[in-house]
Amino acid sequence: MCSITGPAGSNWLTTVRAFCTQRPRVLRLAPHTIYFSRTWLAGTLVHEACHIAYAAEGLTALDEERACLARQLQTAEKIRVPERETARITSADGSHIEVPPRALYW
Repeated sequence: MCSITGPAGSNWLTTVRAFCTQRPRVLRLAPHTIYFSRTWLAGTLVHEACHIAYAAEGLTALDEERACLARQLQTAEKIRVPERETARITSADGSHIEVPPRALYW
């Protein structure tokens, strides 16, 4: 199972990397991520796919997160997302990776 959630207090990116080696791969997204908008969901899927692609690259968690945010932003620009979504992506600096998933509200 490849999950974007992890135990409270853990580095969730490490948890994602560990889970991505298991089969079958399953990506779990919160309802507020899925139903916020179609364009937000598309960007989120690109962002999480980026994590899966980079899992074996040996990047630091922060570098990986920033690379995935950049890929998400590129996608957002291509599909012309609303400004509020672009602003949300550009306001993220990657530091949220140290916040437990339950405390994030994407």
